[in-house]
Amino acid sequence: MFKVIKHIHPQIFDSMFVQYKNIHNYGTRHAELYCTPLAKTNLMRNSLRCAGVIFWNKYAVLSDCNCTLNGFKSCIRQCLLQ
Repeated sequence: MFKVIKHIHPQIFDSMFVQYKNIHNYGTRHAELYCTPLAKTNLMRNSLRCAGVIFWNKYAVLSDCNCTLNGFKSCIRQCLLQ
């Protein structure tokens, strides 16, 4: 998800992850979060498309996204270990 935010990912992921602000044009407090797709099976719930979005929406607000990939990884590790 970090690579999606920084636009250093393969282009196939462009349509896979959508922010709420791109769905509607009015401001909400969750506008910067990513929309979680509807998952009807465990396979879909455990996929990158669902699990990645859930993880990002939960932990990305705890870290600074204006850093390098290694800095972001260490920040997430610290958040998870606390």
